[in-house]
Amino acid sequence: MTLWSCNSYAMSPVADQTWSIALELGAELKALRKRAKKTQSDVSAALLGSRDRTNRIEAGKGPFKWEHVQALCSLYDVPAAHTSLLVEMAKSTQEKGDWLESSPQRFGLYLLMEKRATSVTTVTLDVIHGLLQTPEYHEALQADYPYPSPDDAVAQRNKRQERQAAFWDRGDACLKVVMSEAALRRLVGSSAIMAEQIIRLRYMARRDGVSIRYIPLDYATAPSLPGAFTLITTELGTSAYTEHLGGGRVLSAPTIVTQARALANLATKASRDIGEWQ
Repeated sequence: MTLWSCNSYAMSPVADQTWSIALELGAELKALRKRAKKTQSDVSAALLGSRDRTNRIEAGKGPFKWEHVQALCSLYDVPAAHTSLLVEMAKSTQEKGDWLESSPQRFGLYLLMEKRATSVTTVTLDVIHGLLQTPEYHEALQADYPYPSPDDAVAQRNKRQERQAAFWDRGDACLKVVMSEAALRRLVGSSAIMAEQIIRLRYMARRDGVSIRYIPLDYATAPSLPGAFTLITTELGTSAYTEHLGGGRVLSAPTIVTQARALANLATKASRDIGEWQ
């Protein structure tokens, strides 16, 4: 069994290139400029002094100075929260290595990528993936989380629903999830909540471009299967995302992406369709 793909569905073409934070930032700034109905000449006259510089920034060639990015966001009337993310992305273009450390602020980068992904393949463990959670499941899952205030808890629930809407409302969403059977058997909230969650999984699995699978607990080599990670492909290339206690990492090195694809294949071979689960 090979890695399931979305190639049979009408998706946007994906460039054969290595993803980078610079490409992502440039593409987002270009999209924001067009949304604001500004030309490159407008930007050059107002801020950067050179159309060539504007073109290089939007092509992801930099160099990126956070002050320039902040000024562009002001020109484009970008909301404060999104401006903060883009400024943080500009600063991170100076970081060394084949990965980008993700802080709570930078998780917005992953969401930015997910929102316009041509395909997402995720291997998860004992929790239903965020794009598939019912509101009741998510609320029960977060019930004991030490949020600073009740308002923060409500904001988190709202963000989860906004994230799902941004991904699914496009109509061309392409998602493959391989999870441990433990995620299906784990009692989150109540039996009723879990029953509704399983119904949602089976319903979503019937959509074009969606595959939801599980690895049986009695699969012989289940303990040696890979941990949780996500492969995400946009028009700018493919990267891998993994989470850790302090946040997460977006990994773009071709060798790592290739390894992640191989591990996703391994998990797929060990899995069964959600429709087979009893």
